[in-house]
Amino acid sequence: MTRRSLLLLPVVLAAAIAGILLFRAPDAEELRERRVFLMGTTVTVRGSLSEPLLDETIALLGALERRLSAHLDDSEIGRVNADPSSEHPLSPETAQVLARALYWARRSDGAFDPTVRPLTLLWNGDGTRHRPPSPEAVAEARRHVGWDRVRLDGDILRLEPSMGLDLGGIAKGYGADEAVRFLRDRGVTRAIVDLGGNVVVIGDRPGGGPWRIGIQDPQKERGERLGVLEGRDLSVVTSGNYERFFDWEGKRWGHIVDPATGWPSESDLLSVTVVCEASLDGDALATALFVLGRERALSLKGELEKEGYAFILVGDGLVTISPSLESSFRLESTEYDLETR
Repeated sequence: MTRRSLLLLPVVLAAAIAGILLFRAPDAEELRERRVFLMGTTVTVRGSLSEPLLDETIALLGALERRLSAHLDDSEIGRVNADPSSEHPLSPETAQVLARALYWARRSDGAFDPTVRPLTLLWNGDGTRHRPPSPEAVAEARRHVGWDRVRLDGDILRLEPSMGLDLGGIAKGYGADEAVRFLRDRGVTRAIVDLGGNVVVIGDRPGGGPWRIGIQDPQKERGERLGVLEGRDLSVVTSGNYERFFDWEGKRWGHIVDPATGWPSESDLLSVTVVCEASLDGDALATALFVLGRERALSLKGELEKEGYAFILVGDGLVTISPSLESSFRLESTEYDLETR
């Protein structure tokens, strides 16, 4: 899903680039916290847990980055990208993440695609691009993208020449899930794990009651809320093009690339929030639905809601929420109409 960061405000812990704002009650019990830079984003772990357990959780996430990052030459993914046409034995964990990425690629008809690496390198590269590449360069990179050309047999992977993997749209979700599993296995009953906006909350908020999770207004300054979602023991992931972009010759170019065209998505959605149990799934789905755009997202949304997923789709002046969120989401902005669909 996207590269994101956190902003600490007086009353909120804000994953503002991702569009998620976690409220911190003024009279809340003191929770221990670690904040580090991992997986290309700011990672925050906060909860009723010991200092050693915080350290162990961060160490676990660091190990996952060293396995899954496309930006590290000696990671499993880095080694695959250096020699894509050879057979590569993967660890069970990496094979699991890739298999799930391919699952969502298939279900989204390629709107989410873990083989988008040639395009993300072209468009984002080192993060300093300020003008679009040539159509010829985009077309050439696009030739080497295609999730259905990945050969994954158990834990043995082979790609075609010049292809590459980028699990950035799902790895942070997997990391959040693994951190939460690690904490729960050790008896933690109250915590927040936030990997750059892939937020998972455990139990009740300090003082009791559900956590209050603010959703960023994609048309406002960072930290300004669209609305508030309440919940316990859930994952919330938001995707949108409103924070990372560049302007060139009067046009805004977002960072989310549409694998079908090779160009930044021109979605009519401003943001997509996915509420679900597994952050790994929410990560992939938020990106996929954003790329698909409103009508195709609505078509897929109905099917997914039967499987326990819930959504907040933000368009120009309209917020569409899943029926299951009617009692837990409150729209605060007066610049949008709200529909349940």
